[in-house]
Amino acid sequence: MEVLEKIKNIKDINFEKQNEFQSKMNNIMKPIKSLGVLEKIGAQIAGIKGNTKYRLKNRKHFVFASDNGVEKEGVSPCPREYTRLVSESMLGGTGAIRLLCNTYNVDFSLVDVGIDGDIKKEYENLIVNKISKGTGNIRYEKAMELEAVYKVLDSSFKIVENSKDKYDILSCGEMGIGNTSTSGALIYKVLDGNLDKIVGIGSGLSNNRLEHKKIVIKEACERVKSENIYEILSELGGYDIVAMTGFYLACAYYRIPVILDGYISLASALVAYKINPLVKNYMIPSHKTMEDGANLVYEYLNLIPFLNMEMCLGEGTGAVIVYPILDSIQNIYENMLTKEEIYKKYF
Repeated sequence: MEVLEKIKNIKDINFEKQNEFQSKMNNIMKPIKSLGVLEKIGAQIAGIKGNTKYRLKNRKHFVFASDNGVEKEGVSPCPREYTRLVSESMLGGTGAIRLLCNTYNVDFSLVDVGIDGDIKKEYENLIVNKISKGTGNIRYEKAMELEAVYKVLDSSFKIVENSKDKYDILSCGEMGIGNTSTSGALIYKVLDGNLDKIVGIGSGLSNNRLEHKKIVIKEACERVKSENIYEILSELGGYDIVAMTGFYLACAYYRIPVILDGYISLASALVAYKINPLVKNYMIPSHKTMEDGANLVYEYLNLIPFLNMEMCLGEGTGAVIVYPILDSIQNIYENMLTKEEIYKKYF
């Protein structure tokens, strides 16, 4: 299958350009590495782009929306129809992520990969790649067939391929009631960690329902015997998570920097890393979330989020607020002077 060959053929970033960027940052008139994370990210992006004089002017954010069969287990305080309603709010311009995109001049599209119901209005920024109207209930059955995983991965590669010549950097988020359960199941299955630390309240569960949620996730993971990451994804994932996994892998394949978001985003990043570890070097972490499970993934991937905004909304909101910070890096790189240049110009 072509998409699997592309995933295997992901190349690492250009470390020569990464080092070249950092070397100049070390020589401009300031204490070495005094701009901290800004310098690290700038050097990383130079390595991704293979160019120290890159641009990040054109950027786009995608939200992948899908319903999850595990919602039937009462793992979320929100009803199933919220997936469609909030998705349409984003498309209509009133959703949180859409307002942030407008604020920071980030183009936006929503991708329907499995909403239970159809968005009836026509929106120019709606992409319909619907596989089915939601997934199976992971407590008792696989979320989707393996072929559906490959199909969703391929659709994400096509989205990134169609974006690569227009946009300099990308980000993504999700919308799907029940997806903190599918994310928690994937993180728990892959990391084999402490369920109490991995599974949180999501969108606001009571303590009793949180304990029930943990039971559902534990039973779902015990049901899955395979250690093949694609099969684990088909058993426990959601179409939104698979789509984001493919999105991250595609960004690495097409050499585009991609900003991570929170809990669900990091579950997808973890799966993408298990598929091909080189994807990690294309990922830009964003914010420390309120979900402990996300921070366990950050630790596993050895990525350090540099914002702490106490956010847990999802949709990619934490990713989008990083864009203004990234705007500053290249300006500093190109316009700050070295000690020698400062002496020559001002002494």
